[in-house]
Amino acid sequence: GGGFRSGDAAVLLPGGHGAGKTSLTLEALYRGYQVYSDEILVVDPERLLLRPYSRCFVVKEPGMGLFPHLQGLYRARGPQKAGRSVMVWYVNPGEVRKDYLAPPAPCRWIVFPRFRPGVPPRLTPVSELEVGGRLRACVFTFFLNRDATLTGVAALARECRAYALDFGDLRNGFDAIEDLVAGREAA
Repeated sequence: GGGFRSGDAAVLLPGGHGAGKTSLTLEALYRGYQVYSDEILVVDPERLLLRPYSRCFVVKEPGMGLFPHLQGLYRARGPQKAGRSVMVWYVNPGEVRKDYLAPPAPCRWIVFPRFRPGVPPRLTPVSELEVGGRLRACVFTFFLNRDATLTGVAALARECRAYALDFGDLRNGFDAIEDLVAGREAA
């Protein structure tokens, strides 16, 4: 998952391959937010603090055209196989902005993105039960043991406001997230 800091709180963007996590996190960085990572979320299970995980962003071929201003920062690595041959580039977020890395912050929002070409942005509240299931589906190694994983997922589901975001345009999708965290959501 991806994540960024808004004010004194963290926004988590968990999702599967192609959901738009990296693109939304790069858009957050481009708009001046500090970010945690584009692929790995580290959550303190006791205090529900999102912690930074410094690494290069992995930008796949379809998302490259969304960030023409970053073209000079792309470091080619592809093609790679992920079900099909796709070009992959790496972007060091420190080259985009020196103060990119967000300090730890409590998780307040979870937005499950789903990119669908041509779809207008739509935020839909997600129930606590559904949050638990969706987070478990995204988790590879959430904590070191199964009990801590279940406890941590349940705590996030209980404490965070969660939404599904369907979007077909990156900028409009991120606008919907900004409205959400600013208290202007229409959902």
